[in-house]
Amino acid sequence: LVFFLVLIPAAVYILWTWGVPALADRVTDRVPVAWEEKLGDTILSALINKKTPTPAEVQNTLDAITGRLLSAIPEQPYRIQVHLHPASVVNAMALPGGHILVFQGLLNISESPEELAGVLAHEVQHVVKRHSTRGIIRALASSMLITLMVGDVNNAMGTVLELAGQMEGLRFSREMENEADAEGMRMIFKAGIDPQGMVSLFAKLRAIEENSLSGLGNKIPQEQGDAEGPQWSEYFSTHPAGKGRVERLRQLAENGAVETRPLLPDVDWGTMHKKPPEKQKPLLNKKTI
Repeated sequence: LVFFLVLIPAAVYILWTWGVPALADRVTDRVPVAWEEKLGDTILSALINKKTPTPAEVQNTLDAITGRLLSAIPEQPYRIQVHLHPASVVNAMALPGGHILVFQGLLNISESPEELAGVLAHEVQHVVKRHSTRGIIRALASSMLITLMVGDVNNAMGTVLELAGQMEGLRFSREMENEADAEGMRMIFKAGIDPQGMVSLFAKLRAIEENSLSGLGNKIPQEQGDAEGPQWSEYFSTHPAGKGRVERLRQLAENGAVETRPLLPDVDWGTMHKKPPEKQKPLLNKKTI
């Protein structure tokens, strides 16, 4: 009896730690792109109101930066589309199937197209590496495991498994973030974009994170028409921007020096900081996917 009491938790831990992620990876690799696109369309429709379009000059700039980045990976199967949400959240998110959502708050802290390109390269890698889809499938697999193992019999064990899932999910998310950083930087190099833009933007996010953690930077003075005010720390729910991360990006930028050419030198970047006047649908939640 004692043997089985020891064996069962060990088996559950092994299944949870290695079995579920491996199963999620296998299933994700077989998911059709068309299914991801439908899922992404559904999520996007809940997050943004297409009846209030982004100003043409802003959308054209977003498309131009995206096109430059995508020239570095012409064989990928997705139709990448970048959308602007007028909320003052400092955030960006990649949806399954090719949609990328950039929030005005993030756009406002960027000072050049090279800085924004750094974030977009990161988010494009989330799409092409299927990170969002993998995370969704992994969450479903984890939920099924809890149901099969626990059901309604042992609430205490269920709580332990849920907490374990949250811890393992954080580690898994950071692994995906590190992959998106490294592959995003490679994309920046291939597109001939100055990599220091990516480094400087994430350094800003690090500084904002430090202010937020100290309780000094959660809000800044409200902009007219923004009832909640900018919420500066939202990017860090699944995008850890710690000092170590910025240093890794800086090393990648220095070790992969290539010839670069200006990105949109004729664009007045100040026009990108203007907040669209129309209100969008409220976010379902403010965590990235």
